[in-house]
Amino acid sequence: MRVFIIKTICFSLPVLLIVALVNYFGDAARIFDSGYERSIASIISKGKHVTDFGNCDERILQKEIISNWDTTPDLTIIGSSRTMPINS
Repeated sequence: MRVFIIKTICFSLPVLLIVALVNYFGDAARIFDSGYERSIASIISKGKHVTDFGNCDERILQKEIISNWDTTPDLTIIGSSRTMPINS
């Protein structure tokens, strides 16, 4: 029984390590990449349009856009799509 456990650990550890490395370096959802929204916000703050981007956390993007403003707003509303109709 002890040999079985050792063989199972020796087989599963490299497999789990490979899966973890592929998920970390592949990162299709951009969970571990914090600069993606920051780069989009810097392009928008220069007055240019951004196209062809995906898997972007819009709440972080809104926060980054606001942090790039020269003036400090009195009130900022950040939320889901239900907050979009709120205007001045």
